[in-house]
Amino acid sequence: MTILVGAVPSPVLRNDKVTKDEEYPLFRSFWKSKAKNIMKVLLFNFFAFTLLFLNTSAYAVKIGEKVPEFYLRDYNGTLYYSRDFCGPNVRKPSILIIDFFATWCEPCKRSAEIFKKLYLKYNKKGLKVLLISFQEKEGRIRKFAEGNNIPFPILMDKYGDMAKIFKVYGLPRTFILKNDCTLKREIIGELQNLEEELEKEIKSEGVE
Repeated sequence: MTILVGAVPSPVLRNDKVTKDEEYPLFRSFWKSKAKNIMKVLLFNFFAFTLLFLNTSAYAVKIGEKVPEFYLRDYNGTLYYSRDFCGPNVRKPSILIIDFFATWCEPCKRSAEIFKKLYLKYNKKGLKVLLISFQEKEGRIRKFAEGNNIPFPILMDKYGDMAKIFKVYGLPRTFILKNDCTLKREIIGELQNLEEELEKEIKSEGVE
């Protein structure tokens, strides 16, 4: 018969006081090692989150500030520059809507339909729209764009770099930029009266 040392407590006198650690040494070592691992995971997550937050906060765009120039490719590989949608090269009046979305996000898809409706109404008067796909593959975005007849560019943020600049933590996330690329407003999540609110912002910039 094989006896596992430490698995069975040694006989003790009835009056002896034995602690649980002394009685079950393997139990003690197991939980100590498990606690260490848990602490390691918690500390790692804490420092990772802190670094991400600090890194993101350093570049996050704030209301009233100009969005730094950026460029991204669409699902076909075509390169788009932000300077072609806002800034000194863009005629006035104009307004730019940037929306971070994903095809698995139902509120995002509902918002996209509203953007499409407003774009068809105001694009010749100065409205510009950019959808930015958050960490999705080209094929999936192409299928969505073609299946829904999206008339404006859908750009690929494969690694979430643009999401960091705009401090995007959830989807959908909508940003409204003035003609000079100044951030005018941001909308977090799905807004029930999104179409009405966007139309107000569009007209307030003289696009009507």
